[in-house]
Amino acid sequence: MLLLTVLAASSTCFLCLVPTSPAQSQGIPPGQRSSPPARGSVGNVDPDKRTIGLRYLGFVTNSHITVPVESGNNHPRRMAVRVAPASRGLPDWNWSPAEWVPYSSNVDLDLGESDGMKRVLIQGEWDDGSIMGSGSAITLLRSSPIIAVTNPPSLLTAQPMIQLKGYSDRTLASIYFDVINPSGTYTARNRPGFSTDQYFDRNLFAMTTDYFECLDIELSRGTNTIVLRCADEAGNLTTTNFYFVFTTAGHTNPPLITLAWPTNGSHLQVGDFSIRGQLDDPTATVMGWITDSQGHTQVLEGVVEREGRFWLDHVRMPEEIGYVSLVAFDAATNSSATNFTIHRGHTELKLDPLPVLPDRGTITVTGWIGRSNYAVRVNGVQAVVQPDGKWKADRVPVTAGGVAIFDASARPTDTNAPDPDAETNVPPPIYWGEVTDQIQAGVYFPAPPANQVNPYACDLYVRNTSGSNQSLSWVRPKQNARLSVFLYGRDGTNVPMTVRNEPVELLPNARMNIHHLGEREVDLIDGFLDLPANTPVRVASLHLADWFSLTPGQYILDIGPQLFHANEDGDLTPFDAARAGTNITVIPQP
Repeated sequence: MLLLTVLAASSTCFLCLVPTSPAQSQGIPPGQRSSPPARGSVGNVDPDKRTIGLRYLGFVTNSHITVPVESGNNHPRRMAVRVAPASRGLPDWNWSPAEWVPYSSNVDLDLGESDGMKRVLIQGEWDDGSIMGSGSAITLLRSSPIIAVTNPPSLLTAQPMIQLKGYSDRTLASIYFDVINPSGTYTARNRPGFSTDQYFDRNLFAMTTDYFECLDIELSRGTNTIVLRCADEAGNLTTTNFYFVFTTAGHTNPPLITLAWPTNGSHLQVGDFSIRGQLDDPTATVMGWITDSQGHTQVLEGVVEREGRFWLDHVRMPEEIGYVSLVAFDAATNSSATNFTIHRGHTELKLDPLPVLPDRGTITVTGWIGRSNYAVRVNGVQAVVQPDGKWKADRVPVTAGGVAIFDASARPTDTNAPDPDAETNVPPPIYWGEVTDQIQAGVYFPAPPANQVNPYACDLYVRNTSGSNQSLSWVRPKQNARLSVFLYGRDGTNVPMTVRNEPVELLPNARMNIHHLGEREVDLIDGFLDLPANTPVRVASLHLADWFSLTPGQYILDIGPQLFHANEDGDLTPFDAARAGTNITVIPQP
């Protein structure tokens, strides 16, 4: 099977908090939302027309207010004003004579004892008996917003960064917060929060819930104070404090790694690719080691998004096979690991350029495959493949979240046909040494290059002879520390090693545990080494000519691996397997 991925840009606990200060009318602080004009307000009045209305006020904090009347130059003889709760029905314009008063440029309004949106109706009667009217909305807000926080669910956390989320009982005009560390120092001041959604109550015909978030709040060890300030559209302000304690004491659960792509055994296209998955701790660090069949390792640090999705980008596809190790560790150095293997594919699979994508929904995806007898699927949707290799998949779901991900895979339609991506697994001729604790070392000499200087290349293998697979039990040291190698003359004299290639020691005094790998520890390793039962696994490759000053003659090579072995409690101990020895002959170079 061949895989290809394309990326395109595109039970709750809560704390309920009442205002800690009385309602205040301080004007709307700078924020993220401005109040729209109310329907029914007059706005610019034509002075030559018979019109009458009230100047738009929007939100007020007093129930008794004076509002300017706007009617241009052609004033009515008298006017009448009525205040009623907002409703979706038609207003009643049949008013008693007692409600009419002589025209005035201002009118006193009594908005009643209850907060909320009010419908204000005004009529004017001119000298010829004609009557005109209009309506506008005024919202009375005298109390401060009530704030409920839903995330984090606990005031005690082992994560050094939190995403504060919650909601208010009304629309908010501004959200700001400060962060104060245990020593009383401000680590963040006047940072904005953001409204993310609102709920519209159809019965009240008003927005009654405003959801908000304050992102990427970094915590110091100890008790952190978050001062949250939320103001509504009338300027009523709620200021309240939250106390979050960041500590790793007693926290022993490691981050959980869920691998999304690629999966174990996948055959990938040539070129760079991305590894992605999900962590249950978005503040954890994820590291990746990609080792090729010659023992060369690429080390990458992943990017973890706010919701825990992680990426390792620009992974170089090894020539034939790659051994991938992922390690995730949290602020308490609790760590977890996973291993998988990838292979270079030999069937070409392409996706055509994608259009601008919607955040959700489906689109049609097209492309080309080098073998028409393959079935193609994109995000689980079966594509139609033409004889010339062109394919099209309709109604492919677009993943939400800002980045659209398209996973394309191809499999032979005839399960009996030979698969060009199948592994041959022909073992090379390896000279094996003695078995040490069910681990055996071996050495293999590839054929020298024709008509070129012979570098005397050799590959170091290990084999697990226990009869059962061993996963996450062995850890690779850094590349120059993975082996011990000695070269002797026929008389037993030691051939001196060039200084620049002297292997590095395994640092036996550095105590490490696979369940507690932090930043210092991951700098000492190059990932995990899976050892299937009775299967040769290459751990290192070298050119003897780079390690020793070789002259023509007979030599004895003594070479063995240096690894870390994970004990039952997770402690890593240096392991030196019995070295494999073999005779080599160095001949004059052309």
